[in-house]
Amino acid sequence: MEIVPYERRYLADVAELVADLGYPIGAEETASRIAALETEDTVQTYVAVRGESGLAVGLICLRLLRALEYANPIAQVSLLVVKEEEQGVGIGQALMAFADQWAIRAGAESVVLTSGIKPERERAHAFYKRQGYAVTGYRFGKSLT
Repeated sequence: MEIVPYERRYLADVAELVADLGYPIGAEETASRIAALETEDTVQTYVAVRGESGLAVGLICLRLLRALEYANPIAQVSLLVVKEEEQGVGIGQALMAFADQWAIRAGAESVVLTSGIKPERERAHAFYKRQGYAVTGYRFGKSLT
């Protein structure tokens, strides 16, 4: 398994991964959203590629944030997903370790992520805790549409 920057040749796999996460938006919309993200120099998207098959079996989106209250940037894992049949073999752990190294190289002082409060996310929450993450607060949201 290798972690590489997203390229369009992985689009079909990435669209499936995004759907697996609960966002079935299709390949073209996935491509459009990634293209929009790629215009931001603080956002990077990477895939975990299975060696022999060349399939993208994991996806992580990383963002560097600056805020007045922090001296250094904060790295954010804005999306993490591993193909269900590939879970439990270290791909998610490798992606999170990659995120840590990415954040360190970018000068970030910490890495944050958000996750929904839903029963189906409890396994993910346990995974994040095993990776050294702690619950540090609440996230509030408000729909504008």
